[in-house]
Amino acid sequence: MTTTPTAPPEPTAASSLAETKKYFDYLRKRQESITVRDLIGYWGARGRGRNLVETVTADLNKMGFEVDPPIDTGTLDTRVKIRNASASSQYADPDDHLLTLARIPAASFALANQDDPALPGLVEPSTPVEDATAMMLRYDYSQLLVVDDVTRRNLIGVVSWKSYGSARLRHEEPRTVADILLPATPVDLHSDLFSNVGPVVKYDFVAVTYQGKLAGIVTATDLTEQFEDLAVPFLAIGRCERELKRVARAKFTGVSREDIDDAMLGRLQQMYVKHWDDLGWAISREEFNSWINSIRELRNKVAHFDDKDQDLRPAVRSVHQLAAWLRGVRTPGDSATLANVPVGVA
Repeated sequence: MTTTPTAPPEPTAASSLAETKKYFDYLRKRQESITVRDLIGYWGARGRGRNLVETVTADLNKMGFEVDPPIDTGTLDTRVKIRNASASSQYADPDDHLLTLARIPAASFALANQDDPALPGLVEPSTPVEDATAMMLRYDYSQLLVVDDVTRRNLIGVVSWKSYGSARLRHEEPRTVADILLPATPVDLHSDLFSNVGPVVKYDFVAVTYQGKLAGIVTATDLTEQFEDLAVPFLAIGRCERELKRVARAKFTGVSREDIDDAMLGRLQQMYVKHWDDLGWAISREEFNSWINSIRELRNKVAHFDDKDQDLRPAVRSVHQLAAWLRGVRTPGDSATLANVPVGVA
């Protein structure tokens, strides 16, 4: 009678690599998957900043393992499997690619749903055109990835409303996806996002692979949403920094305009602490300093595109609130019509 091996203790952030390896080897042999959330939790992490991804990947390699799909793809609830490390399992140097296609969920949707045989967005050459167009209508897709088989998922090309419309304009009657198939040159999941903007703009999309395996697709809409997510914090911080400098120029004695104009956010924070009495505000200096410090920390996070899992909306609201409060601070030379702005304005 065969007995089922007893599972080793589940690791914690305090576990050694040797202890963690025993547990991962148990999962590997049983082909059991775990969520990315649980995986990074063994390192005491809750989000995937680039330093964390580099550390976990390096530790996995030391143990002789890698995960499939890679831990920086999909959501925290994406399930991954432990497997023996391959020759190409080294993670890209984060200094080379601060922002990669892996940040965009659609770039890895096929990897993150490897066990779903009916994954929307994938069709085979033999798929009837009626089924393909119905899928595009239902899910509001402009194009579909064509694979040799929905299980093996070797990329062949794409079909789109454009290729379908072009065929109909030629008075053709396409019956299967193969009749309206377009070629697609894939790009790697960890390639630089900015270098792929041109191809996406030109062709409306790029197909994405990981270690030769279909990963997903990135469209112009995906890029627009990603850049909007990146731009809003930058713009909010920039506006807040301008307001801090405006007030500092008017209030601080013994500080030159040039020093204030050239100051980065960290230096501005120091100025506000040192020259606090010049402001004459009836609020807590410590609390205000903490407020500026939280904005400086947010600036550092967005500047390095760090931790894609963190919800930045509360931090951005705090930036808006500080900028709005500062706009209500009257200084010499302000317009006479300038009204005080409530703290809660976003």
